[in-house]
Amino acid sequence: VGHGVERELPDRDRETDASHRSYQDNFSGDGIDGISDKDWVQARNGFVVEMGDKAEYGSFANFQDKILASKVAKDSSSGFQRQIAYEREGRKLEMDWNCYSEAFSKRLVDGKDDPWPDLLASPDFAVGTGATKTADASISTLTGKSVWLLSAAPVKTWVGYQPNAEETLPLVLKTPVAELKADAFPFGKLIVRQTDDGKLSCEIDASYRPFFHHPERAAIYQARGTLPSVIRISTGAPEVSATLNGRPCPVTKENGGFVINPYHDPKPIREDAGF
Repeated sequence: VGHGVERELPDRDRETDASHRSYQDNFSGDGIDGISDKDWVQARNGFVVEMGDKAEYGSFANFQDKILASKVAKDSSSGFQRQIAYEREGRKLEMDWNCYSEAFSKRLVDGKDDPWPDLLASPDFAVGTGATKTADASISTLTGKSVWLLSAAPVKTWVGYQPNAEETLPLVLKTPVAELKADAFPFGKLIVRQTDDGKLSCEIDASYRPFFHHPERAAIYQARGTLPSVIRISTGAPEVSATLNGRPCPVTKENGGFVINPYHDPKPIREDAGF
């Protein structure tokens, strides 16, 4: 389902001779039924926003004419790599980037490189490469790989994201209530919550869902990193519960900590893969 949107600013803003035009392009098809995991991951959208003033354009009508004459000169993709170019009279934007790792290989304005900060950070949310942190938590993976982190301390919840869709990476999430380690974590997220009674709840929503058919043996799935590897938890909580992709997942005590084994039951793995 795809759609495009073109908008002008409200009438009260026309006095500033400022406006913008945006277009959004997502999956095109008859409906959402039967869309594969790969198509969902690669669905894309974007927008261009421009602002102008009377000194540059003379009138709001002139500004509108310039923007309405713009065009998308290039729009292509290869896997998760996107290339796009936007042009109008007096302006050209070009970008090449990975739509999930958010790494830019090219970012040009009128043919000149446009510097862009490598990190997005706030006290509660951060995006980083290799590692990043918020005011009270941190997350790390391999050097050069993107990670995201969300802290919601008032509700005792922390979320670590592994946004590299075609890779399985080591992940370490440190929060005020627990430290979690996985040698291999596919595309997805790990949610840690502390309940009012001091117990720990872990929700794992992560899988390298098969874009191709796997053999139906759990050992092969684990070797290929279809699900996260064993997750080891260090915490002072007296009890830990876990779910994996919406299903309850057993937690065992081991060496003074807790362990989650996503491969405890091969049956749901086969069901998810359609075997």
